[in-house]
Amino acid sequence: MGEYSAAQDETSIHGKQLSPGVVDVVRFAGRRRSAEVMNRSEAGDLFFTIDGSVPEVEGRHAFLVGPRGNLEVDDEMPTNETVVHLVSADAVLYSVTAAPFR
Repeated sequence: MGEYSAAQDETSIHGKQLSPGVVDVVRFAGRRRSAEVMNRSEAGDLFFTIDGSVPEVEGRHAFLVGPRGNLEVDDEMPTNETVVHLVSADAVLYSVTAAPFR
């Protein structure tokens, strides 16, 4: 599992490789408005959650981002950090950006 952290003044984690079937965790310090996940690979679907739960490949409680796609989701959890969990059946390259409240 890969674990990556961004400080309160940072907005993005870029170019991380997700291993097949392994959940990565990206943490953003401070309250964020939303998180955008970008699947930068040519093949392979990416699944993610932003509510603290752990996603499953093809899971019904996970958001799906197809190859070369992106999806922005509002962070509705009342916490002082935004946590994104990601998983894929394939090796995919991804980036996550989280917009801070200003």
